[in-house]
Amino acid sequence: MAMDRRDVQAALSLRGGGHMKIEDLQQLIGLGSQLVQESCGTLFSVLVRPQAFFRATALGTTAALFRASRFAAFTSVLVLVVQTPVFRILGIQAEGTAYLLTDTILTYAAWFLYGAVFHLAARVLRGHGTIQSSVGAFLYLTAFYPVMAFFSLPSSLLARRLMLQAPDTFSMGFYQQLAQLFFASPLAILSFGLASAVGIYFFGCLVLAARRVHGFGWVRGLGAGVLAFLGWLTIGLTVVAPVDQLFQKAFLH
Repeated sequence: MAMDRRDVQAALSLRGGGHMKIEDLQQLIGLGSQLVQESCGTLFSVLVRPQAFFRATALGTTAALFRASRFAAFTSVLVLVVQTPVFRILGIQAEGTAYLLTDTILTYAAWFLYGAVFHLAARVLRGHGTIQSSVGAFLYLTAFYPVMAFFSLPSSLLARRLMLQAPDTFSMGFYQQLAQLFFASPLAILSFGLASAVGIYFFGCLVLAARRVHGFGWVRGLGAGVLAFLGWLTIGLTVVAPVDQLFQKAFLH
């Protein structure tokens, strides 16, 4: 005999502390769908109307930082989805739960650190914003990372393949070999150029964020962006790249 809706609900309801009710499951799915829609709207606003977005968005509270962190988790997963073809080609098992959770945690940690460096750069130039505002602003700017990841797929394939083969990423020989591979591939050069163009737009939005958060004019906003970029470059080469290499090798099939 076919089960009606009451029977299905009864089968899924709690009996002695066990299963989730069907209403709870539906609410969970609905909440997830709502969060994705909200994050997609935020992504579009940051990319297309960054100045209006930062004017209208509260940044200085713990609740605001939580919302920005939730958005950064979304963009982290989106970057992973974009890069999945590269991981498949290289034989990296990036589609499991363990990889997803570890990648999201490491990515968020790196982005939080970048936001703290952005705040430090602004404070050097006597900015008045809080660290919550600086980190929150940067986490919203991670909207650019999926776009840069998409355009840099060919160059990312070359870089990650070399990273998996190299013993470490500290030596100058690693970067010399990487440059040779890039210049030998017109497609990699094109993708790097497109990703760099998006990166320049990202930098301009970073300056806007510095002006909004710290009350800067254009000169100090530009200076804070340059200092932050130099800090990110240093951290990227000395911390993020080696950790990423170890992480990728750990999931190599």
